[in-house]
Amino acid sequence: MLKSDRRSHRSQALSAAGACSAVLIVLSGCSSAPEPTGSISPYVEQNIKQFNEIDTAKTGKITLDQAVEHYTRRFTELDLNRDKFLDTREIAPLVPVMQANTPEDLVRRLDNNGDGKLSLNEFLIIANVLFQHSASYDGTLTLADARKGPLKAVPAAAPAPAEPSGKRK
Repeated sequence: MLKSDRRSHRSQALSAAGACSAVLIVLSGCSSAPEPTGSISPYVEQNIKQFNEIDTAKTGKITLDQAVEHYTRRFTELDLNRDKFLDTREIAPLVPVMQANTPEDLVRRLDNNGDGKLSLNEFLIIANVLFQHSASYDGTLTLADARKGPLKAVPAAAPAPAEPSGKRK
């Protein structure tokens, strides 16, 4: 992949993060290298599984570019009707591993433009969230970083602004 392509993917992911106020870790799929669970939370456990799924070379480090590529593939897998959006039916398999109550709740929290579905850019914010704990200056995330888990899973949707009830002065 060319440097300009990598920058484009990174910029796209960072733009999605800036545009979307919802913070999320989408954690799905199975890991080829199971981690001991013991006393870690289910969300940290899923974070580790996601890291292992992205780290196909088993180097113990992943880049944001690798995460963007992984989540782009995951988006395509979930997009059953191939309309380039995820609706509540398509995102439903992800709800059990996230702090969301229903697929509608999850879409509402991530749907930055309010169209009732998730675009790839809205979905790619998860690549940035995975890197919240990166302690590296080289743009990588280590397994030790991933073990720290998400800073915050899917927060409650912000309430709609109240309509002004009084007259303007």
